[in-house]
Amino acid sequence: AISSEHVVTALQIMLSDPDSAKKHEADKWLKEFQKSRMAWEVSDQLLQRNHSTEASHFAAQTMRTKILYYFHELPAESLESLRASLFQHVYNYCSSNTVLVQLCLAIADLLLYLPQWTHVLRDIMGALQDPRHRFALVCLLTELPEEVNNSHVKIDKHRRKDVAYELGMESACVYPFLMECWNHAANDMRMRMQVLQCVRNWLKFGGQGAMGIENPSLGLLPALFDALAVTELQQDAGYAIEACISLSRDHQHHAHLRTALIPHVFSLVEAFRQTIAESDEEPGRVYVSIFTALAEDEAQRVITDPSAVPIIELMVLCAQHPDHAVVRITFSFWYNIGDILHETHGDTSRIQPYYTQLLGSLINLVKCSPSMTGLLSRNDDLHEFRVDTKDLLLDTSFILGPPTCINLFASYLLQQPADQWANIEAALFMILTVAGRAPLDNQDIGHVLSFVAANATKSHPAIRNISLSLVGMLADWVCANPDSISPLFSIVHESISSKTFACNAAYALKCLFSAGRGQMGSFLPAVDVIFAYAGSVLKQDDVNEVLKGASRVISALSPPSAIRDAAAHLCNQFISPLNEMIAGRAPLSAHQPLEYLCTFFRNANVVVSDSLLPDGSHPLAPIAADLWATIDGLLTHFESDSQLVEDCMHGIKWIVRSLSSYASPLFQVVATRTTELYHKKQYPACLYVGSILVETFGPNPAFREPLSGLIHTLITSTLSRLGPRESIASQPELIEDFFRLASKIIVIQPVLLFKDQALATATFQYASAAVLVPNRDTNEIVVDFLCEFVGAYHKHCTDAIVRGTIQSILESYGVPLVHSLLSAVAGGLPSFMIPDISTVMWHLLTIARDHFVSNARAAPGLQPPLDPRVSGADIERLLHAMATAKRKEDLRDEFRAFSRLFAPID
Repeated sequence: AISSEHVVTALQIMLSDPDSAKKHEADKWLKEFQKSRMAWEVSDQLLQRNHSTEASHFAAQTMRTKILYYFHELPAESLESLRASLFQHVYNYCSSNTVLVQLCLAIADLLLYLPQWTHVLRDIMGALQDPRHRFALVCLLTELPEEVNNSHVKIDKHRRKDVAYELGMESACVYPFLMECWNHAANDMRMRMQVLQCVRNWLKFGGQGAMGIENPSLGLLPALFDALAVTELQQDAGYAIEACISLSRDHQHHAHLRTALIPHVFSLVEAFRQTIAESDEEPGRVYVSIFTALAEDEAQRVITDPSAVPIIELMVLCAQHPDHAVVRITFSFWYNIGDILHETHGDTSRIQPYYTQLLGSLINLVKCSPSMTGLLSRNDDLHEFRVDTKDLLLDTSFILGPPTCINLFASYLLQQPADQWANIEAALFMILTVAGRAPLDNQDIGHVLSFVAANATKSHPAIRNISLSLVGMLADWVCANPDSISPLFSIVHESISSKTFACNAAYALKCLFSAGRGQMGSFLPAVDVIFAYAGSVLKQDDVNEVLKGASRVISALSPPSAIRDAAAHLCNQFISPLNEMIAGRAPLSAHQPLEYLCTFFRNANVVVSDSLLPDGSHPLAPIAADLWATIDGLLTHFESDSQLVEDCMHGIKWIVRSLSSYASPLFQVVATRTTELYHKKQYPACLYVGSILVETFGPNPAFREPLSGLIHTLITSTLSRLGPRESIASQPELIEDFFRLASKIIVIQPVLLFKDQALATATFQYASAAVLVPNRDTNEIVVDFLCEFVGAYHKHCTDAIVRGTIQSILESYGVPLVHSLLSAVAGGLPSFMIPDISTVMWHLLTIARDHFVSNARAAPGLQPPLDPRVSGADIERLLHAMATAKRKEDLRDEFRAFSRLFAPID
């Protein structure tokens, strides 16, 4: 038997022993102890003995956990004694906050499980009426309304609703009691903080008892607002006032509360002005949170009612606070204003003057420190605020209109003296936030880019860096105004050789190449110079950015032979070192050259209707053939290098995808090489290439037979490699690539799989076994395959081969899948998988509901020993839903509810 001494010893080891292995074992033992029936009695003993704060806290936490998750273990006759025992412990631990909170939570959860416990507030307040227990009572009242909505408490929605209604009706007695506690605790900050937290929770809870809390005789509102003047109480008072504002949204029941609140809120303005003057963050944050809560509720009225002007003026005042964190709080109000105007197509003219003032404040807030010598760090708070500001302007700049915003920022920019670099950079940043929405004929953009061309390379590094981003963002404008291309390209080209600016310069170059595909051909020779910096100045990601743009320019060249020649020139810079590697003359890594080649083919977008070579071939076909020959050589010489093989397979993928059907001359050699390599080395990446070939050539009947041979080889080899279905969990990567291929076959050309019933059956059986593999990615891919497999029965209702094979397989092997799916719902898989699992089950039920439901009860996941939180009634409800559900959504909801019973215990 487990004694309290055993628990104390385990706690001491877990908390103090330097041996991590012993600590782990002790932690594991304590968790198992909490699940045992002995935990009820032993926890009670620990609380009675008060061995140490740690032991008492653990015991109280265990008691709460037992009530929350294992309440069904208790016999009915012990419930009254449990309640009495908990109250006795509360009496004893009034001075220990951590233990007291757990005990209060335990009592609150117990209430929810006991429908026979009526008049709860009366009983609680009676049991703890002694002044010595007043703090404990306030603590218990604080937790009570929060626990009503705790989804971990396993009660049905009707019981939860009944408790909420009863507490709401009785709660009128809470507020006078709390005010009494408040008034008696003038010098007791601990009590006053707890009272404020309790008030907040009950205001959030609402209910009939909250009616009339604005009554002056109660004194609640003055107390809350007076508490804002006390530093220790400020935050809790602010939360309580925000809860008041939230409650007053219900104009039907709390119109008088809203009327009483507004003057109280505006009485804080002078105190807030003081926080602006003193740059005081914490009180500023509290005041602005209160102002914003009220303003958000009044947003609709702000737009339509002139009498609401003081509210939006208050929001503009908030934006004048010098602290970013404080001003960020107001963003939700402006988002709300934007949403309402957008949805109602409302008149923005009333808001525009205030939005203009907001922008004026923001341009000051986004400024860097004038003492900064380099670039703003991404870890700087200002960087985070800039990101939030950019998001806000993207969503709301329509209030003023992007052209007007740009005009405002451009005017500010052009007024700045040359030595005020921080002001200049802030203006360029603000322009950048809305530049993407500027019309191509915007004259202000021309003035801004002329400023950039004249000043970017001779100013502060931050100005140059933001200028490069701006050139990239405005690439469409630049290319629509050809005279600006050359000077701006020069800045970009010059900057790309610097580590400081390489990233933004590469981005700008990609954007210029992409936007001016037909105009940038003359600038392609500069790319050769840029690649000289690869690895030293330019990171791999930067080189890829340049390649993205260059590939798009090359794709737009004319005539088609120019595409062929430019592509060959560019790609040979990466193919040549690979050929040297094959010849043994260059011991280098193939990863980067292959990555760059993949980037080129991934982004090349040749319009084949206008760009075929005279012989009818794709202009990229010659370089694709050269690259394939190089890849084939790499696979021959380095077939044991798994990383290199994977890189090669990615190269094949993008060759085939880029050329699409024009890659058909390569089909046979690629398919043959892939099957040979897979048979020899069984690399999962070979299955990946198989998927690409199916995707590209599957719709073409001419490729049905060669694809059939490829698929048969890949599937049979994979099934052989996977071995017994019981050991399938040991090869997640192989499973993923295999079922990606199988899914692609079913989507593109299902007959390629279903015409061979033995092959389809074996694949299905492995999928059923793989449902419960403990790997998130594997779960998603396998369940997706099963959705396609079973769903194909209805999708291909006119195909006798497909339907006949599926029906035969499900008749013989469908029940194990049903069992796997039910085990997945019973805690076997994460809850995010429930929608997909329910979809597979729904397809099964629409095919043979009676057969599968009658066999569902025997699912291993529904057999003892089950999680103690799961009752027989829960299982019956699940099975009933399978038998009667009329919609897939009904089944999904029931599966989700059942899955929650197995949620990990906090």
